[in-house]
Amino acid sequence: MNELIPYAYAGAVILLLILIFDIRQRKKFNNILEKSQGFEPLLMKQATASKLYKVQTVLSNVEKANTPLYHKVSQKLDETTNDYNTGKMPLPEYANKLDLILNYIKKHAPHAA
Repeated sequence: MNELIPYAYAGAVILLLILIFDIRQRKKFNNILEKSQGFEPLLMKQATASKLYKVQTVLSNVEKANTPLYHKVSQKLDETTNDYNTGKMPLPEYANKLDLILNYIKKHAPHAA
């Protein structure tokens, strides 16, 4: 029985070290999370810029072929980008609206997309 006491102490020390490490990591993670609260995700921003470029490219093709559709979609795109640029719309909603606009163009002018 006396041979097990050092192992019990070693186990308690290891458990204590694990708990200390876990507490430090949680503090670091929460600190980073608080600092990044105000920033939009970089990859989502890049993907949204790519979507906007795609919508504008497809829209320029629609302009040549279908003028009523071009005016309707162009107006909706202007409203959406204006709302995002003025801060009325968060980034995920902006990305979703761009997807909807692109899908609308593909549905109503499949030759342009």
